[in-house]
Amino acid sequence: MRQTRLIGITLLVSLVLGSQVCAQSIWDHTDVVYGTDDPARQYLNISLADTAAPAPVFFFSHSNAGTAYSVSPAQADAVHAAGYALVSWESYTPVGSSPEGILGAWSDAQLAFDWIRANAATYNLDPDRIVIAGRSRGSVVSWPLAHSGHAAIQGVYMYNALPNSVWAQPELWSPVDNVNADSPPIYMVYGPTPGDGDNHEPENAYPIRDRYSALGLADTFTTIDGMTAAGISNINYYFAEFVDTLAPAPPPANMMDNFDGGNTVYPWSEQGAWYSSGGTYNQDATTGNTAAYAGNPAWTDYTFTADMLAVSSSNPGIAWRTNSLAFRVTDAQNLYFLRLNNNGDLQLRSIVEGSTALIRSVETPYSPFAWHTYKTVVAGDSIKISIDNELLIDVTDTDHAGGFIGVRTAQSSVSLDNVSVVQPAGC
Repeated sequence: MRQTRLIGITLLVSLVLGSQVCAQSIWDHTDVVYGTDDPARQYLNISLADTAAPAPVFFFSHSNAGTAYSVSPAQADAVHAAGYALVSWESYTPVGSSPEGILGAWSDAQLAFDWIRANAATYNLDPDRIVIAGRSRGSVVSWPLAHSGHAAIQGVYMYNALPNSVWAQPELWSPVDNVNADSPPIYMVYGPTPGDGDNHEPENAYPIRDRYSALGLADTFTTIDGMTAAGISNINYYFAEFVDTLAPAPPPANMMDNFDGGNTVYPWSEQGAWYSSGGTYNQDATTGNTAAYAGNPAWTDYTFTADMLAVSSSNPGIAWRTNSLAFRVTDAQNLYFLRLNNNGDLQLRSIVEGSTALIRSVETPYSPFAWHTYKTVVAGDSIKISIDNELLIDVTDTDHAGGFIGVRTAQSSVSLDNVSVVQPAGC
């Protein structure tokens, strides 16, 4: 059967630092501070996966009276066997039952999650493949994050989730309200069986199950109970089974450049003074036009992703004096480019034999003078362009069939990071 468990709001906000339960030997990094408020509370431990490629992340929060060290070797092994790294994060809050306590823990969950994604490269982690996990109290502190709709959250794996006390104060919070059409696949596993009278009743999963069903997500919801009676003590026993239900990892990038020296296959061909510094690719001049291109001229269908920041412009009042990303580049006279203008307009243009034409322009709330993730997906004559996972342009055009990717400037300086090109499987 499929069930849920509740960890009371009071329990959530009354986590007391306990003993460091398991041997430190399972951890590769300990007491890593992810916040600036209270290092004794805002820290995490990391147990790395034995993988060459960046590993997906099991993002775990412990039960009441535990700590970020409260993970047994067997529990860690079950995570690693599925190819995941383990991150156990701390959000110690003093004894009490005030709403501020749970709000603080929810804030810490988001802070730790953001820190992991921002620092993923340092620990060989995949920032875009994260499972939110928690035990009892840990399910409560992780719950709103788990249902936040963030694209990096693959799924949710909870043990003895949402204990009875959570449901006792619906005027403060109801976990059902967080479930939405974008909620990820979820496994809710329990030690007790229904009717056991345990504080972590599997019946607490039923409202979540019903909400998933009402949203048409029934096939992504699973509850397993009776682990105690079956003699199963490892709370992550079903994790590998859960992973098998998730979407497979995307194909490896044909090109990846974080500007740390790792891109040796596709060096950049540069027009102007470009340089790498601090993990970004930069061009400082605000006079004239510059460009840099990389990749394979034979690339046709692919997803091109890059983080970009317009550092400055010779005249921000002139909308086009900013940066652009190019794709399906044959040469400087034949290519597509997308540009977020200084006034917020996102434009897709084509250059054919040196003549530029506007294909589509849309108004956006975005500014080129802030970091954004730009994604372009080209397949045949289809072109889809997103900013920060928001699809903004969806058109068809036949001007260019394939080619390099690149970055261009127009009387502006730029910083670029996290460039990737991924072709469809089989290409």
